[in-house]
Amino acid sequence: MRTVLTFCVIITLVSASMADLYTERSFAITGTNFVFQFEDSTLSLSNRQRIADDILMIRSFGVSSEIENDALDGFDGYIYDDNLEDSPYFDSELKFPWFFNVVNSTNALFIQKSLSDAYTNAFVFLDSDTNMFLSAQLFVEAFASNRLDSIPSNQIYRLVYYPSASPQRYEKKRDRIVSELKCQTYGHPSALSFHQTGPGTNGFPHAAIWMRVPCKNWSRFGHKYQISFFHAFWYDGMWRLYPTEW
Repeated sequence: MRTVLTFCVIITLVSASMADLYTERSFAITGTNFVFQFEDSTLSLSNRQRIADDILMIRSFGVSSEIENDALDGFDGYIYDDNLEDSPYFDSELKFPWFFNVVNSTNALFIQKSLSDAYTNAFVFLDSDTNMFLSAQLFVEAFASNRLDSIPSNQIYRLVYYPSASPQRYEKKRDRIVSELKCQTYGHPSALSFHQTGPGTNGFPHAAIWMRVPCKNWSRFGHKYQISFFHAFWYDGMWRLYPTEW
């Protein structure tokens, strides 16, 4: 009797694992293909697609990845992503997915329920203000283009915010600001890059929405790309960088 019960449990677990595979999106690392496996079996198909697309976007901005086929924490292996373990896209409370399982010879990146829940909440928030989200995409594209050189001194305030800065200070710092911005390569924000708190929240009450803008630059000392981020805030219908480190 015990043997029969054990056999039934195994069949149920395998079937659930197969059902939670999402194969409409995939990616490859050094010739090895991966699909997605969601812990939350009730997650809608549309949200699975949006989460997978977002993760693929983040991965495309990564630097390098290595596959480790060593069992760890109950998983069949993991992917080491240089500079993405502590993702510049979203808060440290959420970890970029890196564990994977092998289900019927299929490598599947495991998406924890806590991560898919965070995505689901983010989608509701972003869908309530599509103009803000589309403006964020255009804002980042401005940095990724060659339009920075053509921005006049009296318009640089539309991109960057300095607390209590006078118009004269913006004009004086214009060349330095543009030079600093051009040193980076910028990535599009994740759905999880948007927050209602940021580095200037205290004493900065008019900024309701903050965003992380991922960026990377080449390190001559480490001989590799270093990934970080800038903060930006949404105010009066426009996004502006808040360069606390400048």
